[in-house]
Amino acid sequence: VLTGVKVGPSPAWLSQRLEKSGIRSISNVVDATNYILLEYGQPMHAFDAAKLKGAQLTARLAKPGETLKTLDGQDRTLVAEDVVIADAAGPQALGGVMGGAHSEVTTATTELVLEAAVFPAKRVRRTSRRLGLISESSHRFERGVDPLGVDAAMDRCAALILELAGGSLASPRLHAGDPGAAPAALRLDPAKVNALLGSQIAGAEMAALLTRRFYTVSADGDGYQVTPPAWRRDVKQPVDLA
Repeated sequence: VLTGVKVGPSPAWLSQRLEKSGIRSISNVVDATNYILLEYGQPMHAFDAAKLKGAQLTARLAKPGETLKTLDGQDRTLVAEDVVIADAAGPQALGGVMGGAHSEVTTATTELVLEAAVFPAKRVRRTSRRLGLISESSHRFERGVDPLGVDAAMDRCAALILELAGGSLASPRLHAGDPGAAPAALRLDPAKVNALLGSQIAGAEMAALLTRRFYTVSADGDGYQVTPPAWRRDVKQPVDLA
């Protein structure tokens, strides 16, 4: 929770960087969340705290027949497999896809609730396709975000909002759910990699290449133990290293 913020235009450096990346500049607060999406690959959403009911947000599945007006102004009818972020009155955002218009941040907003999460890729994909609603957020959740990077992205976004819009932190980070496990180490056998690729790459060069891509590498006999960075959820077996 951030209080005492002043929502207004973004500085030129921020709006220009976003627009060069294909994202429209909206306000200093919204632009900060979009900038962190680009910087960390972590979508997040800022709610106008004064418009939320019941002093809590809950991530849950939608109840059949619930509706939500999304930020694009469209009224959406939800189904039971849609993930929503809800307050005491009902859905306020479509998890992993788009925020709701009711709790949208405006120039009158002075108190924010900043939310970041990891949503199931399959659910986000189904909801996005069913509604024909493809967003910067859904694009990333469908491909998997780093569950171990949420806190760092949240802290960076909160700091950027305070820098751009003033105000102060009114609460620490609140957590719900399982943060997820670190990726498992994989054994890299240079001979097998070269046989598969038809290459002649030295094991030490393989280790150096992976290290430069943020893999953790340690020697293991005639091979290596390699741990992928947490955001590379697609690397699950030794052949993926090749």
